[in-house]
Amino acid sequence: MGFGLVYGLDGVSFAIAFGSVALLPPLRPAHGRPPISLASLLGGLRYLRGSQPLAAVLVIDLGPWCSGCRGHCSRRWPIPCSVGARPPPVT
Repeated sequence: MGFGLVYGLDGVSFAIAFGSVALLPPLRPAHGRPPISLASLLGGLRYLRGSQPLAAVLVIDLGPWCSGCRGHCSRRWPIPCSVGARPPPVT
């Protein structure tokens, strides 16, 4: 299998996934629940402040996400990689 075939299959699988999501019916809030609003977003942030394990997971994930990590920095964790960084040599 060449890279072209693998990337082509990956593109087709993403197209199928996005197409499947687009075909889903719109989800309504559960009966009696308020619709999504700024108040509900702030309520979620208040919940996050009270949940240290959840906040820790989000903060740990935020570093590589913001720095453009492509997954290779896990070998050198906790040193985050920067955008365009090369993976460390395998020894």
